[in-house]
Amino acid sequence: MEKVRVYDIGKAVEKSNEGKKEVVGFDKFAIIVKDNTAVIIESDACHCIKDLPETFKIGITEKKEGTIAISPESFIYPTVEWILKNVEYEEVELPKWIMYFNIKNRIIGNCNMLRDTLEDIGLNPENYLGKQN
Repeated sequence: MEKVRVYDIGKAVEKSNEGKKEVVGFDKFAIIVKDNTAVIIESDACHCIKDLPETFKIGITEKKEGTIAISPESFIYPTVEWILKNVEYEEVELPKWIMYFNIKNRIIGNCNMLRDTLEDIGLNPENYLGKQN
């Protein structure tokens, strides 16, 4: 089974702002790339970016001791290209990444959409998700 790269966007945001800002919500994304298309898998959805130089929005907020970041105060607009070149990652099997969130029903529902998206861009979903019953 192929592994996917999980990028630590949170660490990159904190590093670029000397620890003064943090990502709102989950701060790691799995990214699968084929040609100029990327599938981004995060805590509660998957997104298909059809052009790697295209920007997408990530909410950030001021990092304050003893608070939980729920609402963004501002946004950053990275491209997938920038993330692939500049953000630290680890390689993991996609099913393990999906189950990491322990919100099984919602993620498994999104997994069907992910399977279809991988097929739509010409990849074999079994290479990333394994054989599904």
